[in-house]
Amino acid sequence: MPSGECIAAAASPPSGVTPYASPLAALEALEAEDKEEGDRNTTASANANPNANTSANMSVQEHGDGGGGGWGPDGDAGVDGSDAGTGVGSLRTLNGSQRAAVASGLAQRFTLVQGPPGTGKTYTAVALTKAWLKHGLGPVLCCSESNVAVDNLVEGLIAAGVPAVRLGRPEAVRGDLSQHMVRHEGQLRAAAAVCCTCAAAGGDMLESARFGAVLLDEASQQVELASLVALARGARAVALVGDHRQLPPTVLSRAAEHQGMAVSLFDRLQAQGVAPVMLP
Repeated sequence: MPSGECIAAAASPPSGVTPYASPLAALEALEAEDKEEGDRNTTASANANPNANTSANMSVQEHGDGGGGGWGPDGDAGVDGSDAGTGVGSLRTLNGSQRAAVASGLAQRFTLVQGPPGTGKTYTAVALTKAWLKHGLGPVLCCSESNVAVDNLVEGLIAAGVPAVRLGRPEAVRGDLSQHMVRHEGQLRAAAAVCCTCAAAGGDMLESARFGAVLLDEASQQVELASLVALARGARAVALVGDHRQLPPTVLSRAAEHQGMAVSLFDRLQAQGVAPVMLP
C-alpha cells in the first residue's frame, strides 16, 4: 500500500462509533466528559462527607501527572488502587502526551504510541481501553508477546475497575492474578477486556469471539505475524504501544530475518508514514 493510502487508512475514524473530526476534537470531548464526571464526584463526596472535600481535591491534583510508583513495568500508578473506579486510567491522571494518545485512539483506526521505559505506556494503554469501552468499542482484546506484559495489563485494568479476564496457561500466569483466569466461556462473554498473549489469541477459546478494539502492548518487540493473529479477531480500532528503539522482535532464523520477518507491524506502519504519539 502506498504511504499516502496507509496514512489515510490509519487516520480514518473507527467504524461503529461517533467519529471525531480529529484527535483534537476527541481530546476536547474527553476533557468535557472528565470535567462533568469530576463535578459529579466532587458533589457526591461533599454531600457524603463535607470535611473530606478539600483533601480529596488535593489528592487528585497530586496525581494529575500520572506519575508515581505502582503496578506496571514503567511504574505507571497514577493513583492508589483504592481509587480504582475513578482514578486509575481516568483522564485527570494523565499528562498531556498520554491524553493525546487516548484521543488519537478514539479518533483514528490505527494509533501508534511510542515511549521509552518510565513514560507510562502501560498506564496509557489502560486509559485508552477504558475510553474505548466507554465509547462503545468493546469488548477489547489486550495482547502482548510476553506473559509478564499481559499480567501487567490485567493488573492495571482490574485496578481501574475494568472487568478483565486473563486467558492462558495457569503456570504462565502470575499467582495473584489466578482468580481472573478464564475457566469457561461464560467468563469471556461477560468480560469487557480479554488479556492474553498474541499466540493465545489464535487459540480455540477465542474461535468465535469478536472484538471492537485490539490493543497490542510491546508491539515493537513482536513479529508482524504475531500481531496479525490478534487483529484477526476483529477490530474497529487498533492501538500499538511500544518503542522500536528498544529490543526488536526475536527471530532465530537468519534467512527469515533477511526476508523481513524481523520487521514488526509497529515498524512497518511507521515506515509507511503513520506518525506515533510520543510519550516523553
